[in-house]
Amino acid sequence: MEHETIETIKKGLGETREHLTQWIEVTPDSKKRVRCGSENAECVEEHLRVIDESLEMLEQGTFGICEVCHEHVDDGLLRMDYTSSVCLSHFTEAELRQLESELELSQIVQRGLLPQTAPDIPGLSIAAFSRPAQHRYRSADLDCCDCFGGPRLRP
Repeated sequence: MEHETIETIKKGLGETREHLTQWIEVTPDSKKRVRCGSENAECVEEHLRVIDESLEMLEQGTFGICEVCHEHVDDGLLRMDYTSSVCLSHFTEAELRQLESELELSQIVQRGLLPQTAPDIPGLSIAAFSRPAQHRYRSADLDCCDCFGGPRLRP
């Protein structure tokens, strides 16, 4: 596994842990109920336990080891899902189709979250470009959305 991947995941998990811990400490119970919906705040604590286990495995050097072949799980898969514990090559055809379907759905949801038009701000011209990642089994965090602004050009 690449050192850069390990450091990226470790940093991301550390930041997420810090934010969740802070959220638990400062958020009033009424807002926690609203944010967690039908789940209770214990789901956040469970997520923290999974993060802690992953950080511990990173420290021990056992993070990202396939449970089937005991080799390193693909870096791209770990970046997409840090809890991955099986290489893609061990997935059945049905599991691969399900994964691909979920990734396609996530692209649709992500596109729906992006604004359909650039904001109209007096005195400013704004152009935007969005390109979703096209590689199979890659994380949505590799997508690209750029916005450029400058003085409004008069025709």
